[in-house]
Amino acid sequence: MIRTLISISWVEMESEMQTPIIMYGYEFIIPPFHNFINSMYDINDLLEKPLQIRCIIPTVYHDSLHHPMNNRIAKLVIGFVPDDQLAHLTANRNQLDEFLTDNPMLDGIEWMPHAKFYTGLEWYPDSDSEDEEEEEEEEEEEEEEEEEEEEEEEEEEEEEEEEEEEEERKEDETLSHYISKYYL
Repeated sequence: MIRTLISISWVEMESEMQTPIIMYGYEFIIPPFHNFINSMYDINDLLEKPLQIRCIIPTVYHDSLHHPMNNRIAKLVIGFVPDDQLAHLTANRNQLDEFLTDNPMLDGIEWMPHAKFYTGLEWYPDSDSEDEEEEEEEEEEEEEEEEEEEEEEEEEEEEEEEEEEEEERKEDETLSHYISKYYL
């Protein structure tokens, strides 16, 4: 199976990366569609603590800022932040393995066969920016529609005014014709 990686432009990531993180867990084999990360982050609410799903930009990529590279690689990891007590690590590892084994919530999702430590900066999928872009597009469309409606209303008002003026002119002509014919 070919492992699919997510490429993210550095400009996008700069605003979305928040904190350095160390995690122990399994890397998901990411399908080639971006919504997968957002949908996996939604599962975080269902996970028992300390398990969590995080997207990590590996340290080697964000250490080389001076290199003119446009794309970076993000890894989606399910696991936990390691503790300095061996008993906690063992318990958390067992909990992670139990969660991943025969879990219907993860049907059809594949992950790497071995757990390992991941370090880097956490990248938060920017679903808000997608929503903001959609909202901005909707707002622009609404503004355009409002402008078109205003223009149409103005045109209709102008046409109505012209029609009223024409009717008044015709009435005036008719009245003046009537007056001139019968009263003068």
